[in-house]
Amino acid sequence: MWNSNFTFPEDNLAGISASTDVGIPPPPPPPPPPAQDKMEARKRPKGLTILSILWSLGCVYNLYTGFNAIRIDLDALPILSNPSLPEWLRFGIPAELSIGIIVTVFGIIQMFTIYGWWTGKPWSYKTALFLLSIYPFTL
Repeated sequence: MWNSNFTFPEDNLAGISASTDVGIPPPPPPPPPPAQDKMEARKRPKGLTILSILWSLGCVYNLYTGFNAIRIDLDALPILSNPSLPEWLRFGIPAELSIGIIVTVFGIIQMFTIYGWWTGKPWSYKTALFLLSIYPFTL
């Protein structure tokens, strides 16, 4: 007859792996696969992606309004030689032209900042802070 209470000695060692019984250390874990791209290894935060898209819209707006202001003001510069124009108009058109140039330059800097944010460049954060601190004073 078969005795069902009989246990083999190996059953008492169920929690111990076979490699520790013999004294051989377990194999090291496999190395992680190499990253294909830097951005694949380090993901861009979603908030930064949203900010980049919003800044892109602002950049397009700044470039559009800046170029239009420059175009219109350059067309109006020959009229300033008329002596019957009021003094405020003679000052206003060149002032508006300089504001259009500043807005266009800020739009170009915004393009570089957006590129830096998108690719994870560390200088882009400082450029964005500079633009955010200076831009309100130009309007």
